[in-house]
Parts: sequence; structure tokens; C-alpha cells
Amino acid sequence: MSQIRHAAALVLLLVLTVAAGSAEAWSVSPSKGRYAPGEQIVIRFSNFSDPRDWISVVKAGSPSNHYVDGYWTYIDRDSGAHTFRGLPAGTYEVRAYCCWGSTHGGYNIRAKATFVVGQGPAAGGGGGDDDLARASVGGKYSGLIQRLTCPADRNRYGAFNDYGYWAGGAWCRQQGQAGYWVWVAPTWYVWRNRR
Repeated sequence: MSQIRHAAALVLLLVLTVAAGSAEAWSVSPSKGRYAPGEQIVIRFSNFSDPRDWISVVKAGSPSNHYVDGYWTYIDRDSGAHTFRGLPAGTYEVRAYCCWGSTHGGYNIRAKATFVVGQGPAAGGGGGDDDLARASVGGKYSGLIQRLTCPADRNRYGAFNDYGYWAGGAWCRQQGQAGYWVWVAPTWYVWRNRR
């Protein structure tokens, strides 16, 4: 009898592990790395699940509990895009938060991405149109789903690396998406499709 219980417990553990592993991590990304001052900001998002989930756009480096009226919104669907009104020149972050009002939500940042408004280097010193084209590896990859800025990876990956597919996970103090990863220093580009 104990062998049957043991086997049943192992099966349950396996089912729970597979179910947990199949959940995709949250993703937020601006539609481009640089916007003109006053230009509308389009933010793409995916893998949201709770109507209390929300996103905000703030100056890069702001505390996690900082948000600005008119630059945050609840996300009431799994994936899509939201357009915010234009911003003045500066470097900004879009942040994803879980379950406002719950014990595990509030100001806990689940995903983030950086972008620039105006002149100067695009998000994190990279991420402009030239870097995006290079990161697509001549059209080999399409369907950008995430950018992660991680300057420390330059030591390991140099200026460029077509890393290939990775199932995702914690990377550079952020949650990396499953997809095809390309490094164009100082930014990882994660793509949905490979040609």
C-alpha cells in the first residue's frame, strides 16, 4: 500500500512540476528602443493572468513603488499592447506588477524593459534601430518579445553573440522569456520565431 501512495505522490509531483514549468514568464517591451519627444509610447505585454495586474512607465531608476498618473494601467487580458501619451526626453522603464491589493502583489516588479525618449544612446547604450537590425541576424529571427539590458554580460559574450534558443528563467536580475536569444552589447534580444 505504501508503494502505491509513494507512486501516486511521485506522479502528482511530476504533474505539478510540468504544469509550473509550462507557465510562461511575463513580458513587457516598448515597440522600439527610442521615441521622439511627445511621440506616443506603445508597450507590448504578454502572459498576464490577473485583472489586478498592471504596468507603469517611469523614469529609469525610480523606486519600485513610484508611478505617475496617466502612465499606468491595469491589464485585463493575457497579451496585447497599450499606448501611453508621449513623454519628454529621458530614459524610462516600463514595469509589470502583479495583482494589486493581494498579499504577493503591489509593487513587486515582475518584468521590465528600458527605452529612451529623445537624443542620446538608446536604452542602456543600445537598443536602437541599428542594434535591433543586427540582433535579428539578417532576418533570421522575428517577433521580438523581450529586451534585457545587462552590461555585465559583455565580459562573457563580447559585442555580439547569436546564443540560440533558451527556455528562459532568471537572468541579470530579471525574468528572461523563452525564445531565441541574441546579444548586442549591452542588451539581450529575445525573439519568438526563427526562420
